[in-house]
Amino acid sequence: MVGVEGYSAASPDELALVNAARYLGYEFMGRNALKNSIEVLVEGKPRIYHLQLTLEFTSARKRMTSVFLTPDGQYLVCIKGADSTVLPLCSSDHDDLKQQTIFHADAYAREGLRTLVFAQKFLSEDDF
Repeated sequence: MVGVEGYSAASPDELALVNAARYLGYEFMGRNALKNSIEVLVEGKPRIYHLQLTLEFTSARKRMTSVFLTPDGQYLVCIKGADSTVLPLCSSDHDDLKQQTIFHADAYAREGLRTLVFAQKFLSEDDF
């Protein structure tokens, strides 16, 4: 377990993502294994997300996918993984953000740093 500022995680990657989320206003408060849920403070308000499905990371997929049921009753798909795998899955509706992400990921990789990207999408109940 790796720990910084009160958090502990199974890997430095997970800890970096939790700290980045906190920087962006999403603070991880805890996990309830019995209810298969996580509690997050969003702009200071507690919200509970129920885990519906996890597709574990594999070397073939080069990504991990989790689907949550949000407090609003929406299905939220979250993916973390290699930029070469995740970015092609992202919508062209956000090409500017996608190009900025590619630029920064390439710059970090040239410095010898490991890169990992995160993407999310809401699904209808039928699509889930």
